[in-house]
Order: sequence, then structure tokens, then C-alpha cells
Amino acid sequence: MRSTIGVATAALIAAGMLAACSSSGGGGSTNPTTSSTGTTSATGSTSSSDTVQTAAQSRLAKYLTPPTTIGVTTPLSKKPPTGKRVYVTDCTLAACVAEADSAIAAGKALGWQMTRINVGLTTQTISAGWDRIVRDKPDAVADLTQPLALISKQAAALKADGIPIVSFSTDDTAGGGLTAVIDKDPARTGAIQADKVLADKGAKANAVFAVDPNFPVTGKYYDGFKAEFQSLCSACKVASLNIPSTDVAAGKAPTEIVGYLRSHPDTNYLALGYDAIAGALPPALKAAQLIGKVSVVGEAPNPDQVTEIKDGSVWKGTVMAGIVEGPWKVIDTIARTFVGDPITQDASTITPAFLLTKDNVPAGASGYFAYIADYQAQWKKLWLVS
Repeated sequence: MRSTIGVATAALIAAGMLAACSSSGGGGSTNPTTSSTGTTSATGSTSSSDTVQTAAQSRLAKYLTPPTTIGVTTPLSKKPPTGKRVYVTDCTLAACVAEADSAIAAGKALGWQMTRINVGLTTQTISAGWDRIVRDKPDAVADLTQPLALISKQAAALKADGIPIVSFSTDDTAGGGLTAVIDKDPARTGAIQADKVLADKGAKANAVFAVDPNFPVTGKYYDGFKAEFQSLCSACKVASLNIPSTDVAAGKAPTEIVGYLRSHPDTNYLALGYDAIAGALPPALKAAQLIGKVSVVGEAPNPDQVTEIKDGSVWKGTVMAGIVEGPWKVIDTIARTFVGDPITQDASTITPAFLLTKDNVPAGASGYFAYIADYQAQWKKLWLVS
């Protein structure tokens, strides 16, 4: 999520691919309501803003300092063989490209022949790309883009040929052709976002979470967000707003978000399943005179969001969960399969997360950047390469 988040077409919705608070200050309960644009839930009684903020700030604190370790500590039993042919999937979107670039750099550090396969964004191009992978029979596949539901036939064929597939941050589990799914912890991402909202607004928070129904993992982010949100502020409302990636691709998302905010004027925080959902939002908020009334917390920032966070007027934070670092763990898992080592630690540990804010943007940060400064050196040490 992070993980790769990209834009898909309406055909992917039909395919069922990746499935994606506020207190009024008064007592009593609020009945859940639904609308054509979102679903709102509220329970319980009013919480003290100071109490809510204090608890959220306490939980958030550990994510405000860039981590220094990659999370994996077990070295390989021996240096992996060189010359291996490893294919890396890419969907052409900026985040996909960044993840593929990182995986390719990691594989080259091991002396492997790395091939980027652009599988595109439609069911047709995805199927064609994976059919090519099946025909070419590489030694392994780093799947940075697709859920198993879209590639089940090809995954089964690759499994039959003994070719491992390691998936990065999808909503799948190992099996069905997938050797492992790395960095799968969507509830953590959502909880960090919820803590940021409550740390800023306390019991006065009123949040909506934008979910992309084409990417079910964003729905899991929302589940984690809602659970954390209501555990700290039982009276708080939390709403979900569905924005399909087809609308994101068509540039409709900012208009849809502004429309929701105008029809729900008490909303003061927007959380995003991934930052690109609302990439062009600030100008739309300005035109709607909503700057200063609504704040944003996201996930997987692209270069524009890093700039927005430095500005701080709209984007208050975004969760960084290994868009650069994570693909190196995918390559590590593949390396362990090549030498016959267990992949338990890779599968059970999560790349440490970091909440990027105006106050902690690393000096010189731009574009897709690594927040674990020496992650490459740490991985190479485990791989027994210089």
C-alpha cells in the first residue's frame, strides 16, 4: 500500500481485484447513516478532546522518527548464485515504476539479470504480460502490482514449473502460486492515519476515508483506520467515500471529494487509501474555499505530495511504508528461496513505517525517497555481498 497503488480500469472492478471522526461535542448517540457517496458510522459517547489527543499523540510518537533498521536480521546461509533471471512487474504509474526500479537495483546488486515487464492496467494487458512471463520461464518473479485474483491461471502455471512468485503488499496470502506476500499489514497503515487525525483534532475530528474499490487493500486500510479511530474516540463519526481508480485516472477525484465535503460541511479531515487518489486536490480545495477547513493524511506519497507536506497547508502527513525499501525485501525473499533458506522472517516482519510530516521531512527529500538511510547496505550485508 504500500505498498504499490495504481490506477486500474473498470474491468478490474468487475474482476474483483484489490477490494480497498468526529464528535459533535455533545453527549448521546448518533445513528449510522448512508448516502450515495459514503457510509458513516458513529457510536458511543463524547470523549474529552485533551484525552483523545493525548492518547493519539502517544501512539503516533514512534512513527515520527525515521526508522534505522530494515526489520530483517537473519543473514543468508550462503551467497546467492549470480546470473539468475528475475522478472519484475510494472504497471507504468509513477509508484509502480519507483517500486520496480528499486527491485531491479536490488537484483542487480546480487548479479542477477533483471527484466521489467509492463503489465499495464487492464485485465487484457495484465493477462498478456503474465502470459509472457509463463512463456519465458524466468527463475523467479517479483510481483509488485497484481493481486492473485487477476493472475491465478498464470500463477498456477508458474508454480507447476517450480518458479517462485513473491508478491509485495497485496491483500493476498501465500498459496495458490504465491510463495510469499511481503509487507502485508494494512491495519497498521490505517491506524497510523487515524492517530494522526486524532492527534491533530482530538474529539473535534470528523473524518472521511477515501477508498478505491478496485484495490481491496485500501478497504483494509479503512478498517484499520475505523477500528483505531473509534477505540480512542467512541463518539466519533467515521465515513468512507468510494473513489474508483477509473475516476482517479480521469481526473474526477478532486471534484468528487469537494462535492462530498460540501455536502458534509462538518468534515474536517480526509484520509486517503493512497495519495494519488487526491493528487490534484489542493487547487480544488482552494477554488471551493476549503483551504484551512479540511486537512489531509495519506499513504504512499508521490513527489507532489512531498512538496505539499513541506508546505503543510493541506497535507498534514502521509504514511511511508517501504515503497523504496520494501522491494528489496521481495528480492531478499527470492534470494532465500534460491539458497534454500527459510523465508519466515521476511514473511512475518513488516518494513518499519514512518509518518512523514512538515516537521520531519528529511533534508533534501524529493520524489520517491528512502526513509531508512542505509537500507541497501543492510540488505547487502545479509546477502554476503559488498
